[in-house]
Amino acid sequence: MKTLSAFAVSCFILIGISSCNKPNPAANLSAMMKKATGWPYEVLVVMDKNVWKGEAGLIIREELTMPVPALPQSEPSLHVSYSEPSSFNSFLRYVRNILLVDINPDLYTKVSVHEIRDKWSSGQYIIRLTAPSSSVLSEYVLLHDRSLVNYFEQAEQNRRIAMLSRTHSSWVIKRLQDNLGVSLFVPEEMSAYKDTSGFFWVSNNAIKGRSDIVVYSFPYSGSAEPTADLLISKRDSVLRKNVPGAFPGSYMTTAKCFPPVYERYANSMKNCCVLRGLWDMEGDKMGGPFVSYIYHDRANSRILVAEGFVFAPESKKANLIRQLEASLLTVSFKE
Repeated sequence: MKTLSAFAVSCFILIGISSCNKPNPAANLSAMMKKATGWPYEVLVVMDKNVWKGEAGLIIREELTMPVPALPQSEPSLHVSYSEPSSFNSFLRYVRNILLVDINPDLYTKVSVHEIRDKWSSGQYIIRLTAPSSSVLSEYVLLHDRSLVNYFEQAEQNRRIAMLSRTHSSWVIKRLQDNLGVSLFVPEEMSAYKDTSGFFWVSNNAIKGRSDIVVYSFPYSGSAEPTADLLISKRDSVLRKNVPGAFPGSYMTTAKCFPPVYERYANSMKNCCVLRGLWDMEGDKMGGPFVSYIYHDRANSRILVAEGFVFAPESKKANLIRQLEASLLTVSFKE
């Protein structure tokens, strides 16, 4: 059996056709389109050069490049490139994330936001902002803080989840279903694991850009959502026992220098809490970012925790932790 070694070692080693269905012209057209180009978390901004160099352009750039929360070093949410409308040619039109800005007092009386999918390429996400003036646009962006960056971050998250739904580790799902009553999509390259009663740990064991996911549960009969203090205490207790470090007596813990950010997360399928923070290895010089999705499984009177953490010294970590976060969002409970 392939098992995940102690953190002491592993940190460093560590188109179907159905006669019953009518043809879907839109789906066929999408399949024929060129696939969107560009890297994850890149966005192309198209607007008049004077607006780009002015206050409105500055405000938009500041929002799109705001730091990703809960990282040990500052990293921008998105990498931004720019094009004048006259240079927005057929090649640039294929970019995966595009922000189109049009300011014209003769055409517009207020700011309008239009979300567009797959306009020029398949898998493309576009926002079109129209406004009567730069000042009105600036006020709108400031009033709707994070709305632009949230949209494009969600676009990348959707892409990642779609990819995971097609290609993921089936044996991880089987083990999680058998032992914890949940399923979770993780990349196939995450193949090293540790599986004990009530605790599951899987890793890619990469020397550079190491990514790990742990899943565990604990009894909880309260009606209210668990507090941040309770979750951090439980986290430290479980990881101290199950994630040892390189030296005798060393273990993983929540970094005290950066209290985790506690958030509520909810959609039509799940209600949960999120912790974002930094981890340290007590008794060792190691650390990195983590994100925990905490699901209140009322049917089974328990809390289910799915957490991803990254160890990538001297490397960028934002995209690594965001890839893990997409996996955590695929949690589903057995009926």
